[in-house]
Amino acid sequence: MKRLKFIQRALCLAVLLALCPCALAASKPRIAISCPYAASGWVAAAVWSAESTAEELELNYMLKQADSAEAQAEDLELMAEQDYKYIILLPVSDEVEEAAKRAMKAGANLLCFGSIPGELIPDESLTFDDAQLGALGAAYLGEKLSGQGRVALITLASDAASERRATACRDALAENHPGIEIIGTYAADSADAETGVALMTDLLAANPQLDGVYSCDEALSTGMLRAIEAQGRLGEGGVTALTGFGGSRAYFDLMAEYAGRIALSVQTASPCALGELLRACDGLAQGENLEDATLPAETLECADTAAWLLRSGIAENAPF
Repeated sequence: MKRLKFIQRALCLAVLLALCPCALAASKPRIAISCPYAASGWVAAAVWSAESTAEELELNYMLKQADSAEAQAEDLELMAEQDYKYIILLPVSDEVEEAAKRAMKAGANLLCFGSIPGELIPDESLTFDDAQLGALGAAYLGEKLSGQGRVALITLASDAASERRATACRDALAENHPGIEIIGTYAADSADAETGVALMTDLLAANPQLDGVYSCDEALSTGMLRAIEAQGRLGEGGVTALTGFGGSRAYFDLMAEYAGRIALSVQTASPCALGELLRACDGLAQGENLEDATLPAETLECADTAAWLLRSGIAENAPF
């Protein structure tokens, strides 16, 4: 009888040990991550960071990438229906605000990364300080143009964040560099190089003097740079300073290629902060507290990029 009881206990222990990994996985909070689709660049690196961190922490997670606001709204609906306790949202645009509200109403804890869509009040956030980013761009243009010249501000149509950055840039230039004339603010229909080429070609034709450009997106900056060079307006006597927003190895390579011919910069923050937000989300499930915060932003020039990649923890295999 004693031997039988011993065998029974041993069998129970073996079953418990066998079930242990499943039990641990089931105990992990259900976390959903919704991001825009990007094959490379800053957003792709953020997604890579989230996936890498989720795998490292063995989280119970789902990650969806959307190529439009409509697709992201559908993803948010799905995440709410499937009862994910936490949803991390890197919004495609402000148009996903209502879908995000519905997800919160359904019981999800919403954490916004990068920006907050519309007037939404998420449970937590880790976002860019748009005023700081715009002021950084203004400081860069003011320095490179020695406080004198004519500049254009480029935003994205229907992108409130880029408009806030451009407004902050305008205000900072007016306050700190009154010798710089802003010829206007121009909204690009989309953030791609070809749009940048077309927009800058028109701007150059209409403005015999254009010294600097504040750009809300590095893809637009890439196209604008091509147009500036094609029109023979690159460098001294033409456009001498151009900013961007985002940051990617492709744009960093452009900085090196054009070094000495035009001052190029990007205003950015580490995309790997999305992985850190995921760690914080895991901590929330364990009862830890998380306060809203802003992403530390900075201006990078060619000489800064290698150290920034290392400091940000962006690995060579990141699709950056």
